[in-house]
Parts: sequence; structure tokens; C-alpha cells
Amino acid sequence: LYGFFLFNQPNYTISVVFITITAIVLLNIHQGAFPELLGSRAAFTLLGAALAILGWFLLPVKQSRQLSKLKHDILQTNQHYLEIIVSCLNNKSVSNQDIRLARKKAHAALADYSNALNQLRREPGGARKDWTRELQFQSIGYRTNSLVVGIALSVTGGRLDTHALPQIQPRIDYVQSLFSELETIKQNTNDIIENKKNQSEG
Repeated sequence: LYGFFLFNQPNYTISVVFITITAIVLLNIHQGAFPELLGSRAAFTLLGAALAILGWFLLPVKQSRQLSKLKHDILQTNQHYLEIIVSCLNNKSVSNQDIRLARKKAHAALADYSNALNQLRREPGGARKDWTRELQFQSIGYRTNSLVVGIALSVTGGRLDTHALPQIQPRIDYVQSLFSELETIKQNTNDIIENKKNQSEG
């Protein structure tokens, strides 16, 4: 059990070996019949491996669709965040709570996408896939979010004066161009996925 908990985070494969040994020893103490225990454990292990391999071939389409939704969430939440900041610039009444909530949703969308991408890259066969577009989307997404946060701080932090106002609009325009770039990457990735799906079905 100590070996299982020791390697659970750094190396899950080694931790599984330890928990398997623990299960066999405990079942042998409780029930006996050591050869039958080894046989049943081996059968369940082979069955689990077969199901894992089957899932590897069946789940990528669903995972890619989930990744597409997470990309959409990044675009939507950051655009909403920027819209709230623009409303502040236009002297519309926007509460600090609305700004904080929009920032929180934008950060959460980026975190969800990064976690999903990291999990997909660690899956079997992930090292052989081309993650260029996804990593590019992630990089631009973080850059976009940091720029929106910078604009928000300039607008709401009390440091904005009449001389700084003309500098805000070019930044907003640049962020809008990054939104367009993110949308293009997302659409291109979706087109590639659809083409592969059509080829596999054909």
C-alpha cells in the first residue's frame, strides 16, 4: 500500500503493480486458493486492457469534440470579458462583481482547455499526434486573456486619464484581431477533424 501511494502521482503504472500485489496477498489471506486468484486477476487484467484499447479507438472523436467546445468557451468568455470592459469605457454602469465574474469565467475556460489538452497528450498514441494547432490556440488564448486583463486594469484601476484613452482603442482592436485568429484556428481544426471522420466512414 505504501508503494501504491508513493507512486500514485509520479508513475501510475508502478502504483498499479503495487496495488495488484496488495489485492492478491489480502485475498489469499482471506480466501486462500492462490492459483485461482492469480488466474482470475490475470483474466480481469486482460479484459481491462482489451477495453482500454477499444476505448482508445472509439473515444478520440468524442474527445476532439470536447476540445472544440472548450475552444468555443475560451472565445466566448474572453469576448464577454472584453465587452464588459468596453462598456466601462463607454461610461455604462458595470459593477465590479460583473467584471470579477467575467474574469473568473475566462480564466476557468483557459484552465479547462489546458487540462483537457494535457490529458489528451498523455493518452496512448498522444506522442505521435500533431498538436501544433492546439498548442498554438492555447498560446494565443493565454496572450489574449492577459491583454484583456491588462486593459481591464487600465480601465478600472484608476490609472486611466485623457492622455491614455487613445491608447486603449488600438489595444482593443489588436485583441479583436486575436479573437479572429483564434476563430480561424478553431475552424481549421474542426474542418480537419470532419475530413478525417468522413474518410474513415468512406
